[in-house]
Amino acid sequence: MLKKVDSSELTAIGITNQRETVVLWDRETLGSPRRAIVWQDRRTADICTQLRDAGHEERVSELTGLRLDPYFSGTKLMWLAEHEPHTRALVKSGRYAVGTVDSYLIARMTRGTRHVTDVSNASRTLLFDLEGGDWSDELCQLFGVPRDALPDVVPSWGEIAPSEPSVFLGLSLPIAGIAGDQQSALFGQTCFDEGDSKCTYGTGSFILTNTGTSVQRSQAGLLSTAAWRLPRRRPHLRQRGRDLRDRCGRPVAA
Repeated sequence: MLKKVDSSELTAIGITNQRETVVLWDRETLGSPRRAIVWQDRRTADICTQLRDAGHEERVSELTGLRLDPYFSGTKLMWLAEHEPHTRALVKSGRYAVGTVDSYLIARMTRGTRHVTDVSNASRTLLFDLEGGDWSDELCQLFGVPRDALPDVVPSWGEIAPSEPSVFLGLSLPIAGIAGDQQSALFGQTCFDEGDSKCTYGTGSFILTNTGTSVQRSQAGLLSTAAWRLPRRRPHLRQRGRDLRDRCGRPVAA
């Protein structure tokens, strides 16, 4: 692509990604010690059942706007802790960082100087408190995830971090936008006002509705999640969706 454009015309980098996929990497080498666990991975179904039987789902839903499902990142990290104790030890010691694909890309682009994500990705992990607008210590404890391993949550746009030319195609550009794919589509379809909705199609169909700047709770099983964060504001949205592998949709807000 760079061969077809004048690099002097490039002004910024934007990142959008499938939200719930979990990536680990070495903070020093930036190498990943294992494959990512993608959003479609269902291996944590038994963990979700155990947590549900133990009575945790209501509290998890209250804090996150989500439900206990393998779709989301928290149970994937819980599975890693149970099945890969060496990996868990290096996460706890601070050697390995934990994040979604956006935070991994930013770490690579900045030569490891920034470990960040935005609310649209953070709110899909089962570790993010919608009302508090940050990682939840209670949820980190429940899922066994050291909070220090998680990225800082930054606004969805602005000059978030500069790329490092020595590791990124010789380019020094501001990374200026981060958004999970569904929230990115909501924004791209200009659903800026409360009540605006969009539907996209791919693995399934996903309807998201902008519900404004406060969390709206559904009585019909719909999910709540964060749409984007301006420097001083957090719009919320609702999502209804049907994944071909799993029912994953309801309103979203946060």
